[in-house]
Amino acid sequence: MLPFFAIRRLLYRTLLKYDIDAESRIAPFTVLVARKVTMRGARIGMFNMLVLDQLDMAAGSRIRMLNRAQGIRTLRLAEDAFILNSNFIGGTWGGPLQTGDEVLDLGPRSQLTLRAFVDLNDSVSFGADVVAGGVGTQFWTHGFDCYRNRIRGAIRVADTVFIGAGCMVLPNVSICSEVTVGAGSVVHRPIIEPGLYVSSQLVQKG
Repeated sequence: MLPFFAIRRLLYRTLLKYDIDAESRIAPFTVLVARKVTMRGARIGMFNMLVLDQLDMAAGSRIRMLNRAQGIRTLRLAEDAFILNSNFIGGTWGGPLQTGDEVLDLGPRSQLTLRAFVDLNDSVSFGADVVAGGVGTQFWTHGFDCYRNRIRGAIRVADTVFIGAGCMVLPNVSICSEVTVGAGSVVHRPIIEPGLYVSSQLVQKG
């Protein structure tokens, strides 16, 4: 008897034309709706809602559980990149404000960990060996000024970067390699030199 996923993979390939190889797996109770899917030795866990234009997952990459992604043009995971649990990734693709830049690109061995929010009005890219998105971490690629003019800009994170829980990264920010951003920091300008960065000082008030 054929394994259950072998039957589902056959349906994905024949009815939806998804390019999923024999080493890849999509767990039950996950919704995957896309125009184009490519999976090579990749796995998607249970209870995910993935509604996007293109999904590209390389060997060893994983999307674990309870993630929600919608309004995205391209979600790309390089080798051994992970999206862990309960993250929300949302963009404007398919709507009246779509930009064409709604892309999340995770480099080799990079991770979006737990309960992060990623705004994809513009693109967000991680290089290799980036760990980001502890509980409450947010990546914002758009905003508004006081006249309600819409502002947007990409976020670029280079290699070997750790972004702690509760951080907020704002539009038009780039972070160079070998950087640690302390928990609760607001990154509102580019970081161009390696090191440890925090955005607030602990002050005694009484």
